[in-house]
Amino acid sequence: VFIRWQQLKILQQTLMNHYFCTLVEAALNNGQKTFSTHIFPFKMTNRNMDKYKHHQWINFWRNLKEGYDFFEKSKVPPKVKIVTRQYIFQ
Repeated sequence: VFIRWQQLKILQQTLMNHYFCTLVEAALNNGQKTFSTHIFPFKMTNRNMDKYKHHQWINFWRNLKEGYDFFEKSKVPPKVKIVTRQYIFQ
């Protein structure tokens, strides 16, 4: 079967949306009152950050990268709070 790259990306997004919604639904249906998630626009490697260094959202993404790096190092999702329109990761 020949699948174009764009079709593969759409399929991946559809599957991710399905699995995410399934996880959320299962958590809420089984008594959890809240559900936390950490989602990033892309793998926030230094190489990718450099690739997007002129993008209009780069300052926001640099802030997100702090949380990304925290998780990559500790393998534990950080606690997040917002202070003066910035995410603070702990």
